[in-house]
Formats: sequence, structure tokens, C-alpha cells
Amino acid sequence: MNERSAPAKLQLFVFENEDYVAHQTFRPGNVVIGRRSDADLILADDSIELAHAVISFDGVQAILLDLSKRGVTKVNRDFVTRRVVEPRDEIQIGRYVVKIRVVVPSPSERLGRIQLHRVLHLSPIMSADHDVNRRCEPTARPTAPGFQRRGRRLYQGDDDA
Repeated sequence: MNERSAPAKLQLFVFENEDYVAHQTFRPGNVVIGRRSDADLILADDSIELAHAVISFDGVQAILLDLSKRGVTKVNRDFVTRRVVEPRDEIQIGRYVVKIRVVVPSPSERLGRIQLHRVLHLSPIMSADHDVNRRCEPTARPTAPGFQRRGRRLYQGDDDA
């Protein structure tokens, strides 16, 4: 990933009794889940420890690590201490179910503010008198026989309208 790329993000969706409660979006790194006020995802339930679990996200893969002393974190109804979690998995912490989604930026987001189609069609040669404030024009493209180009549009026929 180059320095201009926008990293993928991790979204956590929280449900209680199958009802949607909230969601949060995180950048790559560690996401601490628990009751502690400085936890990244705070879940208010007395059965949840202050720092109950952590999800380590590297931009591609999410790994759940159970930090609880009792080992009560479940993924798809199985008790786990460490596991790679995927979008189809259900992480149960106390009375809450947490689901994940990895959000990959679109090509234009990965390039920042530069629009992808402009990058692909810009002329690589600029004259010395190039006005930097002037809108960049796409490079000339060949025109099919029987058509003529006016700006960006193709017209059929020979009329000069």
C-alpha cells in the first residue's frame, strides 16, 4: 500500500436480542471491547469485563482475542480465546452480538482527491506556457471513420454545426 492509499476500515455492528443497537468504524489497529470508559467499543453489561476482548485489524484480516478471565467470548456459539473473524461470523460478548464488515475504499478514494478517469486520460506532455488553473483536457483519441469529434462528443456526418 503506498502512502497515498486510503486503508480499509473495520465496521462493527452491535445487536442486542437481534435488535440493531449501534455501529462504529475503525482504522487498522487494535479495537478494545469492554465496559471501561476508554474502550474503543463500550458495551454496558455487568457480565462483560472492563477490557473483555480486542479485535486486531491489519487492513485485511480481523483477529479476535478474548481477554476475559472466564473465557466467555463466543464466535458462532463456540467459545474462543483467539480466532480470525469474518463478516459472516457472530461474536457474542455478554448479551450483545457483534458483527464485522471490512470496508475497502473505491479506487478514487484510494487516490485521494484525484479522479481516477482524469489520471488515466491526462496528456503526459505540458507546454512551457501551460496554465495550471486551466482545466486539464483528455488526450486526443482516434475517431472512427464517418464520425468527427467535437470536444468530448462524437458526431456522425460532415456538417459543421
